[in-house]
Amino acid sequence: MLSDQSLRQSCWLKSAMTDRTLVTNAVSWHAFLEDEEYEMGFEYQSGSYASNPQESDPRSCEDQCLAVPICVGFTWYSEFEGCT
Repeated sequence: MLSDQSLRQSCWLKSAMTDRTLVTNAVSWHAFLEDEEYEMGFEYQSGSYASNPQESDPRSCEDQCLAVPICVGFTWYSEFEGCT
């Protein structure tokens, strides 16, 4: 069973990075960002195809994305509030 902490954290891999929205607890990254910067406070709602609530930080989520050929980015939540 997942702990309360892991249920609040969620990594969503993306096959598309459109429909950007302001969300305080979100961190996003996509392959087109320079210098591997993260976008703090933004989520991408389209192109979700996999999630893993056990990723504890954005770097782990990025590593997961880089291992999947169709992944172009991710949105990671420190406190997940719903399905996007």
